[in-house]
Amino acid sequence: MKKKRTQILTLVTTLSSKLVHLLLRIMGRNAESLPGGVALKLYPGILEHLASGMYCVCVTGTNGKTTTVQVLSRILREYFGDALMENTVGANISQSIAFGFIRNTDALGRMKRRYAVIECDEAYMPVVCETIKPKIVVFTNLSKDQTHRFSSLEFVYDRVKRGLMAACNPILCANADDEYAAKLAGEYEGPTFLFGKKRSSDNGVCLSWDGEVVNQTANGFSYSLFLAGEGKIDAESKISGTHNVFNIMAALCVCKAMGLPISGCVSHLKKISPVNGRMSVFHLKGLPMIVSLVKNNISFKVMADYVMSLDYDTAIVLLQAAKDQDDRDTGWISETDLVSLKSFSHLKRVFITGDTAEIWAGHFLDNGFDPSTVSISQDVSSIVICLEKLRLPAIWLPCYSEYLRFKKHFEDRQ
Repeated sequence: MKKKRTQILTLVTTLSSKLVHLLLRIMGRNAESLPGGVALKLYPGILEHLASGMYCVCVTGTNGKTTTVQVLSRILREYFGDALMENTVGANISQSIAFGFIRNTDALGRMKRRYAVIECDEAYMPVVCETIKPKIVVFTNLSKDQTHRFSSLEFVYDRVKRGLMAACNPILCANADDEYAAKLAGEYEGPTFLFGKKRSSDNGVCLSWDGEVVNQTANGFSYSLFLAGEGKIDAESKISGTHNVFNIMAALCVCKAMGLPISGCVSHLKKISPVNGRMSVFHLKGLPMIVSLVKNNISFKVMADYVMSLDYDTAIVLLQAAKDQDDRDTGWISETDLVSLKSFSHLKRVFITGDTAEIWAGHFLDNGFDPSTVSISQDVSSIVICLEKLRLPAIWLPCYSEYLRFKKHFEDRQ
């Protein structure tokens, strides 16, 4: 009788959630959270029920979650096909994770997949891990932008640690070059796989990288990884930006933990394209344009380093705001280091738009940038016209809210 009630409740919950999602799509909204929230109200145990018996991988950390999930999902699909459930849209709170499982059920509310790769916001780690019991937890890093949401990095670290403990002895794949990820790996008594930069002594590091790349273009680069006990493995990636090597190593560590052949997994990397808004590439009348989300001075520094690795003239387009989806505290802008960028001769123009444009422009000018090279624009269209006129490639750096405006602009142009 109890089993029958659970089946009926699951059916009603999954159908209701899918209906809410359909209505939102008809209204032109691509919501993931509300349908999952409705499901959790109707049946608080729906996520635990659907995840029961599945092999789940949970990815968390300040930076790199979505790209790591994207890379890992594409590799695992080569091995598990349609048995894999993946989340490549960046939905990472309890409600959206719940709907991620629901959308992978059949008409009777039964789960159609056996494996799942989940992105999880650090704050939700305890409840999500206790619910889905992941077999593997990936910890990319913690950076100080978390303090605008929480009291301290130690608080966030504690949330991640509690999640790991709630998962019941999973395998931990952690970034050996991040202070907090390395700390957690050192404190954890369960199985651990580490990844990071190659050292003279790589004790405990499963997968490492010497920092060298070749043939870097907007469409990717080549490099070598070093697998403990097996030696060098040559790799080629279509996702540009050397910071993404860490996300790739995180994904490959999971593959190693699952017993998959690393050489085979590496061979699939060349087929994986960037996820939208994370080093994705488009062309504007033949000019290469790269788009990457920037939400704090850590992600800005990563992109500044990428810009300075280019060997051709380029522009930066900052689309930055302080809306609900973003960090409303704009203090990080004045903390952003622009000294190295100022001396980079290939950076010809800086275009800025969004409601923090005046703050950004002031920061560039305070750091000695030529006023004639820094422009504030009211909309994306005027920036596009200027880039086309100057025949300049560009690196577009939107925050979350401005990325949606940017995306709509180019969709409307097509």
